[in-house]
Amino acid sequence: MDKPTPERTKETEVREPRKLNMEEKRKLEKLLIADIDSATKRYDAVTTEERHALIERLKRTPAAEAKALYERHKLARKQQEELAKKLDADQADTQSLFGSLAKDLERLVG
Repeated sequence: MDKPTPERTKETEVREPRKLNMEEKRKLEKLLIADIDSATKRYDAVTTEERHALIERLKRTPAAEAKALYERHKLARKQQEELAKKLDADQADTQSLFGSLAKDLERLVG
């Protein structure tokens, strides 16, 4: 029987990996890119499906917090519209007031 010598043991332990040539590197790169592309497509399909399912579930039974936030949003929109109308009315009143003040000033000066 052959007894492993310390030199043979070192040789087997410190074996360096074979280096790839350019053609092998290109093939490996193409394989990796193809794997990444297919994994990305599968992930996109799964997440899109899950997202649609979640949206449908939330439409049917929205969470209480989301419902409350939506109600606050609707109230804020309504208040915004009312204040915009009031501001427009106030601006019209101010313009008519300035118009009448200008006429009064012209009569006094002129």
